Amino acid sequence: MTLGRAAAGVVATGGGTYNIGFNEDDETQFDAYDLAELLDLWIEFCAENNFNTSSVDYVEKVMGVMELLSRTIAKEYQRAASVLADEGLQDIGQRRTLRIELQKRCGLTELEAVNVINGHHVQDYIAKYERRQE
Repeated sequence: MTLGRAAAGVVATGGGTYNIGFNEDDETQFDAYDLAELLDLWIEFCAENNFNTSSVDYVEKVMGVMELLSRTIAKEYQRAASVLADEGLQDIGQRRTLRIELQKRCGLTELEAVNVINGHHVQDYIAKYERRQE
């Protein structure tokens, strides 16, 4: 299948490390900011190694040294956000910096990090990432 199809729902903007399985028993790994960069890296890799770009079996995000989201981490970021200047719940300024930090720390998507900081769906996200650990 194509990389775009295999990466749907896996690759998020903001950076990450991704394993790409291909040709049924091969695997490679790339660091990419978003799907466009990952696609560029994949096309270059396939050209250099004479592989078909449509030979992708799967794409998975490598969690690496990221921390597992927990209630303690969520509360830490909620407390930090509560002392910031009142700009509503907009993802700007220092609140945005907090969101990006949380994304990198726990491997969350942008929406997940915003919701955690705002106190929404926290338990659902904790459960989601715990299931992925199993």
